[in-house]
Amino acid sequence: MAECAVAAIIPNYNYADFIVERIDSILAQTYPVSELIILDDASTDDSVKVIKEKLAEVKQKFPKLKTKLIVNEKNSGGCVFSQWEKGVRETKCEYFWIAEADDSADEHFLETAMQKFNEYPTAVLFYSDSCRINRNSEVISETCMDWADMWGMGRWKEDYFNKGEDEIINYLGETNPILNVSSVVWKNKPNLLKIFDEAKEFKVAGDWYIYTRVLEDGDVIYSAKPLNKYRKHDKGSASTVVKLSIEYSEVVKVQDRVAKK
Repeated sequence: MAECAVAAIIPNYNYADFIVERIDSILAQTYPVSELIILDDASTDDSVKVIKEKLAEVKQKFPKLKTKLIVNEKNSGGCVFSQWEKGVRETKCEYFWIAEADDSADEHFLETAMQKFNEYPTAVLFYSDSCRINRNSEVISETCMDWADMWGMGRWKEDYFNKGEDEIINYLGETNPILNVSSVVWKNKPNLLKIFDEAKEFKVAGDWYIYTRVLEDGDVIYSAKPLNKYRKHDKGSASTVVKLSIEYSEVVKVQDRVAKK
């Protein structure tokens, strides 16, 4: 095993209300992370103060854990992939987890992912089902497959391993069932930085584009257990409005690229 096994990368913008819960959910993992990297995108709330106070506590309780806080002087302009790219540049870990600041996780999330990676060494991406939680961290849906399985295939009711090429052509070419990046653990590959940079041209469908590109170079694992906790904000929040306004041209662009494979 590499000296640095798994890095948790937390991109944050104005999530002071949730960042402590997010950090605690990472520290509670039954498979411990080697690094904790927090990227603040020039938050206008108390995020930086809250994070610094929490990291001081973390250093006392977990003195061997490598921690880093990087604060942007200027906001990235809503381009999440800039933060993803920056986080990956900061780690040498063999695997990483982009754990969004407003989400949470079951304590067995990483353990399950790493067991699966050991079982399937050609995999470059693991993801799990998610339950939905509200701002009070109450579960409002035990699964997200009602959203992800829009065609009613029933494929995501059970765990699976699949070749990347088959996943792209037969599934990701139609829709993106990976609804939340917090549900993903990645194998750290040299081409990821280039892929994240390419995704910056997308406003909404960039994550979908990234998954199709990553799986050109490896295979995928899925766990049907809802090990990720995806926070669903009230109607009218920035994330909800963006998801409701997906640009048709971006969807077509991803699908056309897959169709040409």
